[in-house]
Amino acid sequence: MSDVLRQVDEDLRKDRILSLWKKYGIYIIVFILLLISSVIGYQINKSFSISNNQKQVENYLIASNLPSENEIVSSLSNLENSSNTFMRGLIRLKMANSLISQGKKEQSQAILIQLMKDREINKIINDAAGYFYLMSKLNEITKDEILAYFPDNQIDNSTFKYLFLELFALHDLFSGDFEQTNKSFQKIINDPEAPREIIIRSEKFLESIK
Repeated sequence: MSDVLRQVDEDLRKDRILSLWKKYGIYIIVFILLLISSVIGYQINKSFSISNNQKQVENYLIASNLPSENEIVSSLSNLENSSNTFMRGLIRLKMANSLISQGKKEQSQAILIQLMKDREINKIINDAAGYFYLMSKLNEITKDEILAYFPDNQIDNSTFKYLFLELFALHDLFSGDFEQTNKSFQKIINDPEAPREIIIRSEKFLESIK
């Protein structure tokens, strides 16, 4: 009987989690995309001013704003051999996101893995690729894979550290490991350097499993 009650309790928790994700998920994703876009936008401006690769930046912006994802990927593929390493990484990152929008998940993930491992490009691109890869596999990636791809020292030095920590906590949550979920979100909440928006979301997710 206790096993039945425990299962019912876990099912109710999962329902609350899904309800909370449906309610706030779109806002989380929009916030994350805006944050990552602003960081990458700063790097584009920096790359533009330092290396003066005006034509490469212009071509990237034109390709990124084409009307269909197919056109975007096709146009970007002609630019991916850019001599500017930051732009080359950014082009491939955009291609990966466009591919996943078309449902070509495996192709997208293959590009993201390459970007995660490429030490010739800007670390922000490495981290952004890792973040998008983890987000695309959140419901299927194992804990061992997470530890292999995202060691603690890499996360601690990442521009997107708290976004990663939030995703790790969500992975624990969706995996049903509520004890670890509590620890993961509490770690964010107790960190004085954590962004206020992420702390608020962490508190809301914790409320959903009480």
